[in-house]
Amino acid sequence: MSTKSIKDFILAYPARAPNEGAKHFGIDISEYQKLYREVIKKSYKQFMAQLPKTSVVLVTGAVKNGVESFEKYVINWKTKTIVTFVLADTFTMSFDMHNAIQRAYVHQGEGMTAAEVAMHFDFPSDKYIHAYARIHGFTKASPVTTDLQILMGASVEEESNKSLQAFKRKVWQQSEKKKWQEIEKGYRKWADFKSGVLKPFENYVADKLPYYKPPILGKIKLPNYKYKFGWVFGMCDTHYMRLCFSHTGAVVYNRKIAKDRIRRHVVQSIKEGTRFANFDKIMICVGNDNIHVDNSAHTTTAGTTQVGQTEGNYALDVDTYVDITLDYIESFAQLGVPVEVINVWGNHDEQTSKLLGVFLSKFYAKRKNVTVRNEFHSRIYTSYGNTGMMFSHSTGWSQAKLRNNLHKMVMSEAKGRGLSLDKLHRWAAFTFHLHAENFADLNGFMKHYTAPSLSANEWFDDSWHTDKGFIGREPETANYLFHKTEGRKYIFYVK
Repeated sequence: MSTKSIKDFILAYPARAPNEGAKHFGIDISEYQKLYREVIKKSYKQFMAQLPKTSVVLVTGAVKNGVESFEKYVINWKTKTIVTFVLADTFTMSFDMHNAIQRAYVHQGEGMTAAEVAMHFDFPSDKYIHAYARIHGFTKASPVTTDLQILMGASVEEESNKSLQAFKRKVWQQSEKKKWQEIEKGYRKWADFKSGVLKPFENYVADKLPYYKPPILGKIKLPNYKYKFGWVFGMCDTHYMRLCFSHTGAVVYNRKIAKDRIRRHVVQSIKEGTRFANFDKIMICVGNDNIHVDNSAHTTTAGTTQVGQTEGNYALDVDTYVDITLDYIESFAQLGVPVEVINVWGNHDEQTSKLLGVFLSKFYAKRKNVTVRNEFHSRIYTSYGNTGMMFSHSTGWSQAKLRNNLHKMVMSEAKGRGLSLDKLHRWAAFTFHLHAENFADLNGFMKHYTAPSLSANEWFDDSWHTDKGFIGREPETANYLFHKTEGRKYIFYVK
């Protein structure tokens, strides 16, 4: 084939129409495509030498015909195509396709990566996009307007409008992308919650609750004392399903130990309390990290994995956990004293605690001596006599920060929760979470109690607490007794 026929061949039948090119030359399509690649690769220099020598002149509005050749590409104004020689391969693009490539690549346009552009426009790899951009003189910082559009006579005003429109489109696309990411994230959270938390609760209510029987304490009679007290049962952070080992690998805390310890502390607290005091109100906290994980993936609410530190399966063990909670509520309710159940969200079990609160509210709705405080707030307020009380797991607050802000929180929040501040002479703030007892008298008006943990182990703990140095803490339950007019009177412990 002569150089002239090669030229005619290229100009008349670009690579985008191989069937017509093959028909014109009377050869098979595959032969045509093979011939085309050979001609372009082997006769590139000769072909370029035979093309008309032209120089680029920016004449807006000028009508161009024929062919213009450049170092690495050829513009065919007649067929409105660009033949570009990239890394020993040849790419024939329509003008619209060429403009779209630059618009997709530059920051002012779509801002795609080279790899994304390559996939979108069928280039072999991102290397070809980088080379294509170098050949045609655009970079990431280039405007969306191509040199080709300028050669074709695009006005400044028209291209400015296009650039603005491209920027608006990019903002809209990014907004839609982020919105969709949030929708997907929300859906995943809901799907995880539905299958990993809600479904096990539904199974418990449908299959296990009808057969629940409360424990029988036996004959426990309250003493006939003149003075009566309000009782805050401070059991917390039992972490049912938690698994701990000693330095030799022996199990020192698991589900059975937790269940037995909870039952023993409930019964022993009732025996101790009723031995020397009479009561007219009992306050019990539920939730409060009494279960170690918050879903079937065995993570905390925030997603911190507890795999390797968890025994059992959440979906199977949540029914036992609910039974344990009902057991100690029912145990106190058998005393015939009004019981106020306070639902406190922990950092390990927030979702479970919220569902537990909803369930308990329905379960005890018709019980006269049991009231469930299930409020969708991390701090719960109540009172006994002239003492106001605040309960919170206190996740995310240091002791110093909490104590510096307790007065402000109480004054601003308690009135909105229905408490009459002019009738309250003092405040008791109960927090948990730290697995160790602590007390601070904040200038008399406010006393801050941090309750000890029932899941603590005197010498060994799970790997996280051991690594952080939270060891040597004795498992115990604190019981706080309040007088209606004199405030806190006694604290006794069950170990």
